[in-house]
Amino acid sequence: MATFWVYDYACSLHEEWPFLLRSHWNKVKGLYVATRYLPFILLTTNLYMNFTPNETPSRCRVLANVDSGSGMVSVILSECIYRPLYLSDLIHPGKEDYITRHPADWYKQSRFRDKFDIHLCAYSTLLRIVGRFHDDIFSDPTAPTGLNKGINFLQVTLEHDRHLTNYFEEWTRRFNEESDPGDPGSVFQCTLLPFLVSYSRLVMYSFGFQHAFQPGMEASDNVFLDKCFDSAKVVIKQMIEVLVPSGLMRHFIFASFVSAFMLKLLRPEFAQLLTRQMEDGIFKLIGRLITTLQDVAIDERHTPRLYARFLSSLLTRHRKGGGSVGGHAGIWAILNQACARNICACAFLLRATSFLSQVLVWYQSFALNVHLVPP
Repeated sequence: MATFWVYDYACSLHEEWPFLLRSHWNKVKGLYVATRYLPFILLTTNLYMNFTPNETPSRCRVLANVDSGSGMVSVILSECIYRPLYLSDLIHPGKEDYITRHPADWYKQSRFRDKFDIHLCAYSTLLRIVGRFHDDIFSDPTAPTGLNKGINFLQVTLEHDRHLTNYFEEWTRRFNEESDPGDPGSVFQCTLLPFLVSYSRLVMYSFGFQHAFQPGMEASDNVFLDKCFDSAKVVIKQMIEVLVPSGLMRHFIFASFVSAFMLKLLRPEFAQLLTRQMEDGIFKLIGRLITTLQDVAIDERHTPRLYARFLSSLLTRHRKGGGSVGGHAGIWAILNQACARNICACAFLLRATSFLSQVLVWYQSFALNVHLVPP
């Protein structure tokens, strides 16, 4: 990977530098320079970790944080470049090729196929469903964000939810019939299916819930709340009962944002929408998640412990009487006060992470497909 990237950089250097030196500085140019040269840090750190295996645990943790952080920043900056251009119709997404449109057939056609190809095709299909939903929602080129507020959110969401339900039934059957039950990697990919489908369903219905709540909820809009609540419960239960016991738990950010979404429903402005049973269920479920994350944490700096502390601070804010669950709030309480003022902000975070979820699924499927172990 490093060799190809350096080769591509060297081949385009004679065109890039005249452009950078002659053009005026603006936001897009700054984003381009950052996106273009951040991979130097990413690849250097990655190569150092691969070729220096005897470092201390503390230094390995620092290097891993630098590696993952620079990669995440690169993805976010590249998305910041692409999204405004897409919305202003300066560029258009390319057409899907045959393999992308027919993943259900592609993984069966080659005698050189890999056992993980079925999972790669399954999650590619899931991304296409979510992508088509986003295309329908962000279909207003005159709006600053592209969000089309004039469409029927209930009709659009229900239509794509039917596609999501059919997808889940079909690929559950395919996994049961064709996936390798004796391979741990294949088993783990199968367990991710209900987790990712429920998270995708929550992302879809959160658009309609935000749109319906702003002018005032009507009786027909309760489906958004019910679907969001049910999908969020499935995500957290899958995390507690399936992913954590598997020992391959790495989707902390999904479970944390889903928990934050559920806790925002406890704010006073949503009191009339929740039943007492739903409120008690939120406290019980997130309390179980916090306890589970604390139990698997190695030390105070381990990722599950950090997410448990973050959720504990949120739960403390909403629990009557201010009782704490699993430790102090710390910096996470400050961040929560700054960014979680209302349910709309939480819905925005869910939508922002939907792109990251797509990147993570693609990366994980690709890594398994070439017999690599993701970090």
